[in-house]
Amino acid sequence: TAKAIGTVRAIKAVQTATSPITHRVVIPVDLDLEVRLAGQKHRFSGSLTLALHITARAEVEPLRVLIDIEPLTEKDVAITMEASGLQARILKRLGDMDNEIRAQVTRVVSDLLEAPKAQEVRVIDIGRIIEDVWT
Repeated sequence: TAKAIGTVRAIKAVQTATSPITHRVVIPVDLDLEVRLAGQKHRFSGSLTLALHITARAEVEPLRVLIDIEPLTEKDVAITMEASGLQARILKRLGDMDNEIRAQVTRVVSDLLEAPKAQEVRVIDIGRIIEDVWT
């Protein structure tokens, strides 16, 4: 079994295009991981960085802003993990831990981005906001 605890650090966004408005959003995360194997705990610590590519586009009818997020790929996840102890270092190498973590993070974040609530908040109904202010 494995247990991971991540702490998000300061998120940075850099505009990469103006038409449409596109940003590369970099999310750094400190990560502590504990893997229990054959009754022993193996600890790992490090960091990973997610790079999301986000585009904002406007629609006139109805008046709204849509936020598009490109699908996350494993190439968008950079990872650096250190193992504590000899057995953990061997497990890290034999288990290809960095690539396993990268794949898992990609799956989890992709699922979160595709969740109905995440889809819902990516549509900003400007027309409704204007109506609410005027009524």
